[in-house]
Amino acid sequence: MARIFRQTYTKPLSGGADVFRRGGKEFTRFKDTHGKVRVAPLSKDGKNVIRKTSKWYVEYRDAGGMIKRVAGYTDRKATEQYASELERTAEHVRSGYKPKEHEQLGRPLPEHIEDFSQYLGSKGNTKDYVSQTVKRVRQVFDNCGYLFWSDITASQIMNCIAAINYRGKNLSTQTFNYYLQSVKQFCRWMVQDRRAGESPVEHLKKVTVVPTFERRAATPDEVRILLEAAEAAPKHFGLTGHERAMLYRFAAETGLRAKEIRTLRVSSFDFGDCVVMTPAGYTKNKDKIAQPLRKETVPVLEEFFRSKMPNAPAFKMPSKYNVARMLKADLLNTGIPYFDDLNRKFDFHSLRHTFITTLRSAPTRVAQSLARHRSSKMTDRYTHIGLVDERAVIEESIPDYSLPSSQERNVATGTDVVVALDDYNKPDNKPSKKLDGDMVQPTEIKRVKSEMKDGDTGFLIRRSQVRVLPGVVHK
Repeated sequence: MARIFRQTYTKPLSGGADVFRRGGKEFTRFKDTHGKVRVAPLSKDGKNVIRKTSKWYVEYRDAGGMIKRVAGYTDRKATEQYASELERTAEHVRSGYKPKEHEQLGRPLPEHIEDFSQYLGSKGNTKDYVSQTVKRVRQVFDNCGYLFWSDITASQIMNCIAAINYRGKNLSTQTFNYYLQSVKQFCRWMVQDRRAGESPVEHLKKVTVVPTFERRAATPDEVRILLEAAEAAPKHFGLTGHERAMLYRFAAETGLRAKEIRTLRVSSFDFGDCVVMTPAGYTKNKDKIAQPLRKETVPVLEEFFRSKMPNAPAFKMPSKYNVARMLKADLLNTGIPYFDDLNRKFDFHSLRHTFITTLRSAPTRVAQSLARHRSSKMTDRYTHIGLVDERAVIEESIPDYSLPSSQERNVATGTDVVVALDDYNKPDNKPSKKLDGDMVQPTEIKRVKSEMKDGDTGFLIRRSQVRVLPGVVHK
């Protein structure tokens, strides 16, 4: 029979606590966080208060006869039902009956991972995504030595991911999170497919990302220099200089990623509407896109595709590992550094940064749509602001404080009004003659007159404000 109980813990007895005896034992009376009066016993030495947890616990014997203690709920009846379910499951296993969940947990992890791979493929994910996700899960479980679902523990998962090396180096914080995300995705699928009761890693959180490098956006002149250098360079990485120059120009003018460009066919271009269509399954957000083209670029692309069949790849592309190396080789002939003085990299993906940065003066929603980002925050990350941009804003926005003030200009043009005292000698404090421009309340005139001293002959009206002018002579 399972035992339902609440665990006890102690807290120091506060000074001035209300202590009393009942049945030969000491108790204390206090108010909890909700303001309710509570009574709790004291420890034998009388220095600590014995409290009970708000959550109930279950103690039972599992199928192997071992005593297990698990947390229940704050509600006693719900915990009792949970205890009955635990006992019933243990009895089923002892009698030879295995529910679906226990039957699945008896299978080795490689079989579950294979089913998980098929599940990812059925959702329309690309082969590269499925392969990379499954590879990460297998690598983590192999490093941990896991064979069955019951072997998985959260702390060991984090340690095993941290121990993974890539080319002799530890994983970056960004890649660490990718591995953790893949493992959590697999465990979440196990629960959703009713193969497990709960995920042992669901509570794990990603580590704080520390970037190992930053990309930078190229200036328009740097892009032109790169295109000219690539055009004049010989063939390498399987592409002629003209093919590389067209590839760089297209990436800088559309902001398409290397993987998206790789999927394009000649038939993907609609030169009548000046757009290029990207298949839905090969974009990062899995949406089909129609990216506008510059009108000046359309005839250049038409000439570039003239000898190609409609189903032929639009651009020749080296392997994903050589795309950055190809651009780096072309930069050697330009004098443009691959890493600048601030350790910011200029690789192929920097052409996308360049495209988005050129949109910085466009409306936010338009720039976000062209960048194909789900949030404007991501678009801001790709937008690089340089000293030239900051200087232009400073020149345009900050006023020239060296110019004379409006008061000085008014004095220079004679727009201030100097009023003699005898002009305000009437009881109603109204001037004997109408003053041009400024209208002053009589109460303000009365206040200033009360501040005047002997020898003050007038006061100055400037932008509806009045102040005393010592020794002013009315002219």
